[in-house]
Amino acid sequence: MSYSEEILSQFDSYTAGKMTPKEKDVFEASLEKDVTLKQAFDDYLHLTEGLSAFGYAKFSEKIADWESEIAAEKNTKIVPLKSWYMIAATISLLIVAVLGWWKFGMQDSSEELYASYYQPYPDILTSRGSSGETLLNEALYYYESGNYELAIEKLNKVLADDQDNNELRFYLGQAYLANNDALKAQTVFRSLLDQNNFALYDASEWYLALASLKTGNIIATKEVLQQINRNTNHAYREKSKQLIERLN
Repeated sequence: MSYSEEILSQFDSYTAGKMTPKEKDVFEASLEKDVTLKQAFDDYLHLTEGLSAFGYAKFSEKIADWESEIAAEKNTKIVPLKSWYMIAATISLLIVAVLGWWKFGMQDSSEELYASYYQPYPDILTSRGSSGETLLNEALYYYESGNYELAIEKLNKVLADDQDNNELRFYLGQAYLANNDALKAQTVFRSLLDQNNFALYDASEWYLALASLKTGNIIATKEVLQQINRNTNHAYREKSKQLIERLN
């Protein structure tokens, strides 16, 4: 798939963390709505991180060697057309093999790491002994029962009347993540990091890192983990240090 310079610039800015919060929200909303853009972004991540993991410089040197050999052979004798096709096909297959190896290997690695660190955050908002069913209690009942789609539906209804309730937004992000919608979870958790004196700030930052890991965006994952590590009092600092070591 080909990319325009404008799209590549957006991808570069997003993965490098150079977008403003508003730009990030717009970009992530576009990823959710535009399947083609989402596929292009996934391909971009696989290519850039895959080449980095394999050793792009070494691979480029090898291709340059092949090109030199082909040029030398061309100067000394006529190379049959069939041979040129075979050489080009071999190089293409090698590139595909390298990227394919990384794509599937890194995805498995990301999924394994995510699974080893991810645990749904427990419900600390509702009282187990409370009488009567409120919409919030119902939403978090579904959340803890593993029915995340219904939990998302109910939480959104509660938030419609209480949009500034950061704790509810936190659990909405949790429900999205548990329901394998990591991009929406990222958007929610990132918005919570703009809040001051938020009791669940550390947890929001940690789950933002996990949501990034779930999408396979290792660069974004490391950036969040490094932010966590800079805070010596962060509740998830030790887990963050362990995860960075496993990613390196």
